[in-house]
Amino acid sequence: MLEFWFQIDLAMPVEMTVELQQDITAAIQPRWRITKIDMRRLEQGLFRLRLDIAAQDCEGGIPEETDLVRFRDLVVSLVAFSTMVPVQLRSKGIFDFPVDGNQRKQTSLGPMNYEFPATPMSELRALVLGLAMEPEYASVLHFLWEALNSQLPLYRFINLAVAVELLVRHDSRVHGSHHPKCGSAECDYQLDKCPKCGRCWLIPSTLRERAAFLLPDDQLQRFITVRNQVFHGLLDRLHRDYPEDLPALNRSLLVTVRNYVGEKMGLSAISKDRMSIALDPPDITMSVSYTLPASDGQL
Repeated sequence: MLEFWFQIDLAMPVEMTVELQQDITAAIQPRWRITKIDMRRLEQGLFRLRLDIAAQDCEGGIPEETDLVRFRDLVVSLVAFSTMVPVQLRSKGIFDFPVDGNQRKQTSLGPMNYEFPATPMSELRALVLGLAMEPEYASVLHFLWEALNSQLPLYRFINLAVAVELLVRHDSRVHGSHHPKCGSAECDYQLDKCPKCGRCWLIPSTLRERAAFLLPDDQLQRFITVRNQVFHGLLDRLHRDYPEDLPALNRSLLVTVRNYVGEKMGLSAISKDRMSIALDPPDITMSVSYTLPASDGQL
């Protein structure tokens, strides 16, 4: 059985607890099967995660670098998913070079500079179970990770909207088209053919109809409205209620997507009250001061 280790340095606002070191048993065998997890703090907000891996499906030795890059992004997104906090690679000034044998090493000048309140991290179950998920859900986790890393509400929403649409495309049972019908509840008449040429008249199912299984009604209505404003170039309308409303929508979407995907890993649902305070973007203020030159009567 082929075994190798994978090491990555992560910058994230977490506090590790004793429970983090508990054994995790998974009744699944993903392609990347972890035999050991070692996570330790290097300094405040900076952690080193080392995974010992048995890659049973890899042929011809160590996997290709592109495979490891995809695996790296999946691991990082799963770590962010475990605690619902921003997680960044040490990505400022990276130097990549070969060392002995088939190994490569990345050295960085340091983590990106950002500060969030720390959140307790008690388990890495999602990291283990997430490696067996279907590729479609791995894509959702990637955009969820990007949303967590986005401090601006608009960019966070864009990533969440992509994650929602990926889930809708993969899991929705509403497909195909339907006949247009009257919007009146008393009438509800369906028009099956064009009154002029007699051809069958069908309208594709809308995103609202296909996403109803995932988002509750009040959240679905707001999501569709903001999604159309953002993706169809109507940002001027969004800005009218943007600062107060959009962060609240983002938080509810994060809870919905996290609970839906987490259920497939056997994780307990969380509420908005339990969402990490690290999701709240820090207040940034700028102070400018200057001195006017003394007036000498000339312009």
